[in-house]
Amino acid sequence: MVKDITIFQHIYKNGGSSIREGFNAAVIMERYPEKKLKIFYTNGKGLDEECIYEFNPTTLIRDNAPIFFTGRGNIWKIKDALQNQECTFNVRYIITLRDPIDRLLSAYNFYHVQCKQMLNISELIPFKIWYHNRFVLTPVAHVDQLSNVLACFSKFEFKEEFIKFNSIFYSNVRQQIVANENKKIFQRKMQQIDVAIELLQKYCDLVTFIENHIESIKSYLNLPFNDSYKWINSSKEGHVQFTRDDLLKEDFKLIEQELEPEIIFYEKCKELFS
Repeated sequence: MVKDITIFQHIYKNGGSSIREGFNAAVIMERYPEKKLKIFYTNGKGLDEECIYEFNPTTLIRDNAPIFFTGRGNIWKIKDALQNQECTFNVRYIITLRDPIDRLLSAYNFYHVQCKQMLNISELIPFKIWYHNRFVLTPVAHVDQLSNVLACFSKFEFKEEFIKFNSIFYSNVRQQIVANENKKIFQRKMQQIDVAIELLQKYCDLVTFIENHIESIKSYLNLPFNDSYKWINSSKEGHVQFTRDDLLKEDFKLIEQELEPEIIFYEKCKELFS
């Protein structure tokens, strides 16, 4: 027996929450563990932590088994859970990518939304302070898109200097790090670009971009979707949006320089997958 399932890999600030909530809201009566199961998702660090629904791999062999997965957890944890079952799974992967600068500004805006919603903090953190500490701030930290793709689709291990660079100490003094250290990270990320693209070509049946990702995925899955969830977690709630026009020229130049590998990766993907 062969069963088709689709996994949407949720990368932070790439529209994944809209995908998750829109499909689930549209088929609310078919959510796990009720009858006519169509959609299952995991929304935590792994299959056994912070899951929205308890995951039992044996349910996958039923006639009405889940056919669509999404979550922030590493997809290999889902993939591993499909092994040693009574049927074979034809697993298809979907991913959405986003312009790195737009994604960064969305993360900055969303950080303030989360501060207000979770901590009742209304004060805005200056962009430059947030930017230099973005990998370690709570309630929500930033994750690079390129590195996230590598981590999701391969058994990727970060080298020691990359871990050190993203540590709390180095993030807190990021703007003071010597040029040689920045150069190491930059060169390594440039080397990652082709690897990440190869992984997308190998594993993803559909690579979408946030400008039209919902319509593309709706068409691909042919499942009902509740359009009222299109902009969930869009960071457009609760405060005035910080945009490219609000950036100082020197800050914009800094962002372009530091995000150059991410920008090159995104533009190459647009050429290949659009």
